[in-house]
Amino acid sequence: RVPPGAFACPASAAFSHAGLGDKNGSRGLSYEDFSMWCNEEAPLLPRVLATAMQAIVFGAAGLDAPVGFKGFALPLFDEDSRVASAAGLFWLAASEREVEGALLRRLYASYADGLSFPRLTELTAGWGGPTLFLVRETPTRRDPTPQEILNPKADIETPLEAASFGMYTATPWKERNGVYGDARSFVFRIAPDVRIMRPRASRGAGAFATQYLNTRSHALPHGLGLGARVSDDNSTATFRMFFPDSLEGCTAPAADRHFAPGALSVRDAFGLDVLEVWGVASDARAVAAALEAQAAAKADRDRAIDRARKVDKAAFLGSDFDRG
Repeated sequence: RVPPGAFACPASAAFSHAGLGDKNGSRGLSYEDFSMWCNEEAPLLPRVLATAMQAIVFGAAGLDAPVGFKGFALPLFDEDSRVASAAGLFWLAASEREVEGALLRRLYASYADGLSFPRLTELTAGWGGPTLFLVRETPTRRDPTPQEILNPKADIETPLEAASFGMYTATPWKERNGVYGDARSFVFRIAPDVRIMRPRASRGAGAFATQYLNTRSHALPHGLGLGARVSDDNSTATFRMFFPDSLEGCTAPAADRHFAPGALSVRDAFGLDVLEVWGVASDARAVAAALEAQAAAKADRDRAIDRARKVDKAAFLGSDFDRG
């Protein structure tokens, strides 16, 4: 069921960021433009209209929906979110089939689990399904305009600004030597306006492999990100959204080679006020399967760590220092 507030979101902002409008520059929107925008950016929006009509026609008469009718539904959180809003959820659900009507299980929250990268990766890695990262950045003051700077009477203590944004990752998080993933991942902004930036057209094999998690290799940055581009010699890496292992100086530039352009944070670098990670599942059975996969992945990591410790211990006991 779509709550009333879901339709109060800044739809005009979403349309304008999608480049909609007629050729004369008026505020009108042609059917062709709207249809094209729906197909590309909000493929489930027609289902919203069908659900509304079903509620009007059948609900008012106290009748059940037609057999086989599948209405539009917002995702359901298992815990309260401090970042998501009804408006933002509406557009995310209208844009992504795996989010619409999904069960969202909270895997990590900075206010509950601590602002800690080890905790973030421990609780997120291995979840056997898609994940939804939600960020509310630390407010910062807007840069003064040239007019404000030149006006001696102006109060140039500019207002605080902050955005809420995130990323949807389609494949489970895992430690890899490089990037991985597919074309279903995307980045988005849900406040103060709505923007959904999907992958650009393919540019060859591996173009959509943009997920990145590295805590071991010292040749590349330690951290977690999306939109990763690693140089051929593994000497540098750039990201559309990146969380370093310090969780300080996170970055989200407005453009990269993988996703459509559009601002996420107020500035390219941002501080974390709130960070949430949600596991996405279609139903309770999928939640159980994803948790089972996560437990198996953790067991594999624990065994690998235990083997490494035994090797290190054996090497130490056989060293010249030990024999001396």
